[in-house]
Amino acid sequence: MKTFKRAGLPVALILTLAVLGCGTDSNTAQPNGHDHHEATEQTAASQPVWKLTNPTPQAGQDDRVTFQLLDANSKPITAFDTVHEKKLHLIVVSQDLSYFNHLHPEPSTDGLFTQTLNLPQGGRYKLIADVTPTGQNAASYGQWIDVGGNQVAKKPIELDTDMTKTIAGQQVTLTFDSPPQAGQAAMMTFHLENAATHQPTTDLEPYLGAVGHVVALSSDAEQYLHVHPMDEKGHGPDAMFHIEFPSSGLYKVWGQFQRKGEVFVVPFVVKVP
Repeated sequence: MKTFKRAGLPVALILTLAVLGCGTDSNTAQPNGHDHHEATEQTAASQPVWKLTNPTPQAGQDDRVTFQLLDANSKPITAFDTVHEKKLHLIVVSQDLSYFNHLHPEPSTDGLFTQTLNLPQGGRYKLIADVTPTGQNAASYGQWIDVGGNQVAKKPIELDTDMTKTIAGQQVTLTFDSPPQAGQAAMMTFHLENAATHQPTTDLEPYLGAVGHVVALSSDAEQYLHVHPMDEKGHGPDAMFHIEFPSSGLYKVWGQFQRKGEVFVVPFVVKVP
């Protein structure tokens, strides 16, 4: 990664990012409306540029980050497809993957996306921008940033031995049709039921145009997947996703669902041999 200042922006920090998922088809259409994004470091003609308004962002303070994608002639790309109701999906995670946020800034006419961030603790965070320039394949771009302020002790992610979690009044169980293997597609199912009555949940609402979304990251946050459900118009109690982990190791998986107007996130850590 290179950090440099661009002429005309003497106080701005410009970050040129390593490119994730460009140069090959990183948005492979799957049957039944399922979209699958995988990210690996590659070279691309498009140049992503990020800028932090504060070169040394602090925990607990608002700061703005901008993202702009330049073409091979260093001209801003201004046209982006709407994918699941948004032109950009911005994923923000802490280095230990304990913090997760999924944001959706809108572009200005010159293709500049602007997002306010307020990160809870000092330390390293990764930003991942998931976009589809019109007429091109979907691509993902990632960059680490350092945030000042109080830090808590970081813990490596640990494998979940109990694949049932209770969040937002829902008991959510994650299963696979077969043990996940690196490089092999698997069916992943979230089963939801009322945590008190154990009645199946059948009133899930569309979130970004689908019954749910899944983001997965390897323990080092270098392998990124964003997958959508097989049946986007479902309402529960099951939400099924095809997923293919690109390499072995631990992955943290965040399932996102909406019910009664509230979005809730269910995290699991799985091991991929």
